[in-house]
Amino acid sequence: MKRTIQFQEYLYIARKKSGLIAGIMFLTMLVSIYLNYYVLEPVYESSTTLIINASKNEEALDYGDIVFNREIVTTCAELVKSKAVTGKVYEELGKGGDYEDFAGRITVKTVKETGIIRIVASSNDAAESAKIANRLAFFFSKEASNIIGIDRVGIIEDAEKPVAPEKPRKLLNTAIATLLAAITGLFWVFYKESVNDTILNSEDVEKFVGLNVIGVVPNFEKSTKLYTIREASQKYKQLQYTRRIGGGA
Repeated sequence: MKRTIQFQEYLYIARKKSGLIAGIMFLTMLVSIYLNYYVLEPVYESSTTLIINASKNEEALDYGDIVFNREIVTTCAELVKSKAVTGKVYEELGKGGDYEDFAGRITVKTVKETGIIRIVASSNDAAESAKIANRLAFFFSKEASNIIGIDRVGIIEDAEKPVAPEKPRKLLNTAIATLLAAITGLFWVFYKESVNDTILNSEDVEKFVGLNVIGVVPNFEKSTKLYTIREASQKYKQLQYTRRIGGGA
């Protein structure tokens, strides 16, 4: 038997269990702070921007060159991620480790309708991320000429050492984790109340049993307040009886 909870009851349950929900939120916030500030390594990103120019005209690009650049830019993006370019930077750094992991930290983005590509490199070291991006641009310029016959690759913007890490976003992650903890805590206490089949009051009897309640018998033995009233009543009766006897004497 599941309990049907009205909107007002949800508010009452939320207030009643506010301490528990706040505790879950606080614990989650502490765990998130610990993970973001002391466990997760910072990841820095740096990027360099290149323009692919297949034209022999050093002054400007004509319309045919622009169309050709649009067609070949995808090939150039794949060339940057190939071992012919990325593999050489990996060997030059000489750090060992997993090559696939190193290659996975490199992203090549293309600017739509142009011959511009943007090489983004990430690393746990800020200076190294900028070095990787710039060396990728260098080796790409050489291999573009040897492999696909493009002699001119212009560097629009060199990669620079990033000031702050891109990941993890500590404050944002902590805020999201705390919010999710609050939502989870609310759903949990609401669920526990909805599956609770205990008859708590006369309203529950009418709702679930289908019988009308004509009266409620209090438990005098377990009620300290009512027991005190009964004791006071007995003392009052004794006092009245004593007065009657004394008056008669």
